[in-house]
Amino acid sequence: VTHCEDEEYDEDCLIPTFKQSSFCVMVWACIMKGKKGPLVVLEYPGGKGGGINAQRYQEQVLEGKLLDFWEDIKSERGDIAFQQDGAPSHRAETTMKWFDNHDIDVFPHPPSSPDANHIEPV
Repeated sequence: VTHCEDEEYDEDCLIPTFKQSSFCVMVWACIMKGKKGPLVVLEYPGGKGGGINAQRYQEQVLEGKLLDFWEDIKSERGDIAFQQDGAPSHRAETTMKWFDNHDIDVFPHPPSSPDANHIEPV
């Protein structure tokens, strides 16, 4: 914004900014060598306990965008394994059963090892 010296605080010369700390966007994404997977904007109810639990993870990510992407990649590249971090929704018994039911091999992720997860710095 340009203004004359005496117009520094004129409303016509100001651009308002809004800071809202209560706004949150949660996304999920996947990558593999030479290919980007889907980016999923997750429904996030917010508040205590409002994060992604196993049920939300399965419904919004696994049953949603991941399954179609996975089937395309598997037919293109053959036998591959899925890697995820140690988030509770990822390690949940129902989530692991979901992977078993869909014949998706899950690569074991060592605890406290973000360096083993290639998408973390992205």
